[in-house]
Amino acid sequence: MQFSYVIDAVVIIFGVYFLYITCMMKKKMQIPGVLLAEKEMSMVKDKTGFIQYLFVPMLLCAIGFILLGVFNLLLDLKVFSFPYDNYVSLVLFLVVFGFYLHKFRTAKAMYEVQ
Repeated sequence: MQFSYVIDAVVIIFGVYFLYITCMMKKKMQIPGVLLAEKEMSMVKDKTGFIQYLFVPMLLCAIGFILLGVFNLLLDLKVFSFPYDNYVSLVLFLVVFGFYLHKFRTAKAMYEVQ
């Protein structure tokens, strides 16, 4: 078994976990402890607005991580291939993660989490 399969599985599992956290956040209307420290949670002025603002970006990122993990797994299994496929998957990962970080920092600034 190649090490790249393990990394692909970790990305898929991370995406599924991120999807679970996102759905539980929306369902319970509580900010998960993995997103903000307890001290930061008490500084959020509008928790409902914070959750509503982050729900769609987190959902898109979770789906993106799952699809990216499956895409990389298919590349590793040689189901398909194209030039510079590893670079493309790395750039896609950074774009998805960068999108999440941007939205998360914007939400923290909008809802006054210092």
